[in-house]
Amino acid sequence: MSLDKVLQQARQRRTILTERLQSDLSQYKRCVLEIGCGHGHWLSGYAATHSDDCCIGIDLSTQRIKKTLRKKKNQSLGNLWAYKAEANEFLDCLPPDINCEYTFIIYPDPWPKQRHHRRRLMQRDFLSRLARHTAPGGQLYLRTDQQTYIEWSHQCIKAHQDWRLENTLPWPYEQETFFQKILPQHISLAAVRM
Repeated sequence: MSLDKVLQQARQRRTILTERLQSDLSQYKRCVLEIGCGHGHWLSGYAATHSDDCCIGIDLSTQRIKKTLRKKKNQSLGNLWAYKAEANEFLDCLPPDINCEYTFIIYPDPWPKQRHHRRRLMQRDFLSRLARHTAPGGQLYLRTDQQTYIEWSHQCIKAHQDWRLENTLPWPYEQETFFQKILPQHISLAAVRM
């Protein structure tokens, strides 16, 4: 496939996502975002107990998004939305007047090999994009089983002018996730948009 064709498909995908987000979310000014929502277990639980919040889940897997949308339908969760999207692309397509009150990243791929660290979600560019869609006081939460990923994220957030680490913040909603059930430990991190 030629580079022109790839770029054309990417532009078309972004246009479609932008239009869907504007159509679906036009009544909202703030949202709760889960990046890497998987099958939507955690987010559907959050949406059920926070019916006034616009809850958005994104994932790269079509099957996972379908399962999340099935939960939306089966539980009649009108406040739950799910999209197949990469995090940076989603933030670029999100209408500019929508702010993330809370953003959750639960057990992201840690890309443990050093040569893959550039693929980690927690990067300066991602934090800048997220900051543009987070009002001052908005919160970012990360949970993982990888100490090295927490350390990496800690450094990225500490070095970013728009975010302040706040590790004493309690998680706004606790529900055991699939990974918490199978992994021996979990480590959390919290940050606030300055």
